[in-house]
Amino acid sequence: MRAGRSAAISLERTLAIRSNKPPGINPLVIVGVVHARSPWARLVGLLGERRLPAGCGLLLSACMAVHTLGMRRPIDVVFLDVFGQVLSVERHVASGRVLWCPRSSAVIEFAAGDAWRLGLHEGSRVLMMEVKA
Repeated sequence: MRAGRSAAISLERTLAIRSNKPPGINPLVIVGVVHARSPWARLVGLLGERRLPAGCGLLLSACMAVHTLGMRRPIDVVFLDVFGQVLSVERHVASGRVLWCPRSSAVIEFAAGDAWRLGLHEGSRVLMMEVKA
């Protein structure tokens, strides 16, 4: 049992070295997303009482800016490039803010704290799996 754990830690360190990240920062994160396809779904986002499955986010493709006007709860906002690499993570964003990342091609909105729980950091790569809301 110890040998298996030791091998897993060694593999994690190897991956971290290859990705230029310290151990503990996951270079590839699998994330469940609900894709906001309609203009209305994109405008509303997580505003109001919309609930997503635990640990899942709302994907806004072809997006480089979001707002939290009228939000009742803080959210986490993750900006991604065209390859799924995390460009910026904004945690616990309060109501009344506008966030912008000019190099972003997609945004994932999470409930506050979910980005940290999933291990999302700048430089991580995201593999998205669409889930039903």
